[in-house]
Amino acid sequence: MSTLLTTPFKTTIKSIVAATLMSSCLLIVSACDSQKITSESTVGSNNIAQTTPEIIVRNSMQAETPNASFNTQTLSPSGYKGLHFGQAITPDVISRLGLIKGEHGYDECYYLEDPTKASVNRDGTDFEPIYYQIIDGKLALIGFNASDIEFYTGIRSGDKVDKIISTHPNNLRYSMDKYDETGDYYHFISDVPSQANTLPLQIKYTMKGGKKIANASSMTQPVDKWSAEQRAQLQGQVETIELGTPEANMLEEGCS
Repeated sequence: MSTLLTTPFKTTIKSIVAATLMSSCLLIVSACDSQKITSESTVGSNNIAQTTPEIIVRNSMQAETPNASFNTQTLSPSGYKGLHFGQAITPDVISRLGLIKGEHGYDECYYLEDPTKASVNRDGTDFEPIYYQIIDGKLALIGFNASDIEFYTGIRSGDKVDKIISTHPNNLRYSMDKYDETGDYYHFISDVPSQANTLPLQIKYTMKGGKKIANASSMTQPVDKWSAEQRAQLQGQVETIELGTPEANMLEEGCS
C-alpha cells in the first residue's frame, strides 16, 4: 500500500490519482470475489490453501494421529487421552498424564499404569484396569480390563462372542491361548485398516469361557469362512481388549 501524501497537487493530478486508486480497488474486489474459499482448503495451521482440497498434506501432528474424529476419551487407532501409537514416551509425558511405571519390565520394554483407577477383580485376582506398553521408548500397545473404558469398535469387557463376530464380519481370526489347552481362554485378532504414514495396528480380544475346539490349531481361515457348525462352538466373553502393533500383540508374556 502507498503511504499518504501531504504535499498539495493540482486538481488534474488529483483526478488521475483518484482514478488509479479506484481502478486498483475494483481489481482487488474482483479478484477476491472470484476466489472460492472452502473449509477444506484451510485444514491445518501449517497448510497453504489448495485449489484441490483432497490433496492437502496435513501437518505433522495430524499425520501421526489418523481418525481425528474419534473422541480423545475413546481408545482408538488415533490413540487415547492425548497419546498416540509410536509416540516417544519421555519422563515429562509420563508425569503430565499422571501415569506410573508398573512392576514388570525393563528399560527396553515396560508398562505404564493409571494409579487413579481401581483394579478389576476376577475370581480373587486383581487386574490392571488399563495399561500402556512401551517398547524401545515408544507407545506400542494399550490394553484394558475395565468395562467402563470406551473402545472405538463399541466392544467392551464382558461382551459376548456374537457381538464381536457381528462387529468384525471380515478378517476376524481365532487364536488358541499358548498356556490353556482346555480352550477356556482364547483370542480373537483383527487387523485395523492401515492408513498412510501410520503404524500397522491390531486388535486382540482375550476371551474366557470357551471350550476346546477340535482341530482349532489348523483353523487358519478367518472366522467368517468357518462353517456354521464350527462357529457354533465359539462361546465365552471378553476379558481383555488390546490395541497395538502386531509385534506387541504377539508377545505372549508381555515384557517378560
